[in-house]
Amino acid sequence: MIRLIFMLTLIHILYYLDVFNATFHKLKHLTTNNPK
Repeated sequence: MIRLIFMLTLIHILYYLDVFNATFHKLKHLTTNNPK
């Protein structure tokens, strides 16, 4: 039971890290394409 919760938490963390990375890359791309 504890292992299942641990696995789910790990998957959620990895998923949110992936989303964060994607958003960060998009923002970086926008800033590099539009220099102020």
